[in-house]
Amino acid sequence: RIGKSLPAILKMKIELKEIDKENWRFIIYEDSSKNWYGDFIYSPQSFIDLSMLIKLSNEEIEKFKTNRGDLMQFADKVRFNHNQFASRALDRNNYAFKSKK
Repeated sequence: RIGKSLPAILKMKIELKEIDKENWRFIIYEDSSKNWYGDFIYSPQSFIDLSMLIKLSNEEIEKFKTNRGDLMQFADKVRFNHNQFASRALDRNNYAFKSKK
């Protein structure tokens, strides 16, 4: 019995709740442990828009909480230098996204 339920446990998704959004730039999510995740828009080619989910560090969170301009600058860095952030990209299949209502 335990062996059969293990795959179900492993497939549980981390729920992320939207806490901030700037259209065409980013959506910031928070998990139940108060970790922040940014879903940042970038364009690998001029006619394609994609997004990259990144877990933000505690230092980034504190900086962005006190200065939204820093968050906007960070979003621009991801947008125009997405290769630099690829190693931080998360598999969005591991997360359940809940938008603001």
